[in-house]
Amino acid sequence: DTIPAWNKSINNIPRVVFDASFANARPTTCYAWFKNFTNLTQIEGIENLNTEKVTDMSSMFLTCLCLKSLDVTNFNTANVKDMGFMFSECRNLAELDLSNFNTAKVTNMGTMFSGCLNLTTIYVNDDFVITNKSYRLFIGCTKLQGAIDFDEYKTNSSFANYKTGYFTKLVGKNGDEKIGAAGETLTAETLTLADDKDFVAYEPFTAKAASY
Repeated sequence: DTIPAWNKSINNIPRVVFDASFANARPTTCYAWFKNFTNLTQIEGIENLNTEKVTDMSSMFLTCLCLKSLDVTNFNTANVKDMGFMFSECRNLAELDLSNFNTAKVTNMGTMFSGCLNLTTIYVNDDFVITNKSYRLFIGCTKLQGAIDFDEYKTNSSFANYKTGYFTKLVGKNGDEKIGAAGETLTAETLTLADDKDFVAYEPFTAKAASY
């Protein structure tokens, strides 16, 4: 794949905007779109990026060192085959919501999250499946927690799940707050209900601590 032409003038770009007209575009690759955008702090209008025909998302956000939040919940990944290095070295991301990702056709996830030093939670649902073993997904993700805590010897795609690995299943919402659970028996750490928050559970789960 070819690195996009705009990647030649990336050094001082703090903000990227997808305006409404971009919704008419149907790119087939997002390879290295924001690779080495080291000063990027904000992506606006990313919901206007239609990815239904995209087959390659590898290195898409590689080394976006300053990006603290990223909304990819609108991504259609049904045809994507390569996610290698997709979020690698996004050192300031604390959370990723991949609960809309369908990875049935993905054959490469190598180093997908490596170097995400502050990443604590990766939300998924059952459409995030592993079709081929990939390596070094979680190298350096020392704060990542799901069903297990981070272990430097457990970094391949065998641990890309919410039952025995590092992912968290999105099981509901409590007001604006996402509720995540992990483990063979889906278990959330805490659940604090309040009258001013609408509580929605997508499926049964337990909580280690609950209050009202």
